[in-house]
Amino acid sequence: MSAVLVTGLTLKVDEGALREFFSYSGEVSSVELMDSEGNRSAIVSFTDASALATALLLTGSTIVADDPPITVVASYKPGESAAAAEEPDLVDLERVKEALAGLMARGFLLGKDAVAKAKVRAAFGC
Repeated sequence: MSAVLVTGLTLKVDEGALREFFSYSGEVSSVELMDSEGNRSAIVSFTDASALATALLLTGSTIVADDPPITVVASYKPGESAAAAEEPDLVDLERVKEALAGLMARGFLLGKDAVAKAKVRAAFGC
């Protein structure tokens, strides 16, 4: 199972919003919400490991209007620290473009460097 840890969520962000937001990265198999002291984080699992590369690029995006930007840690395995997570190796630039375009069309606010990061990773093959 491939999963990302999402931090910086407010309590307004529910499972449905996370499923919709991350569905542009790939098929979401499960969402686990974790609340602590008025903050929320989540583990979003995908059926396909290739979704991780796109999901990672969504750091700095906003899921619910007026909420702070989120942080996405790729290749997260439940029980490990966020610092131990690893980034996926390859980025399919066309898939990323389609995902980002879909999110923008739905009105999500993306991190200002999401597309730039995708282009750099694709150009250098990482």
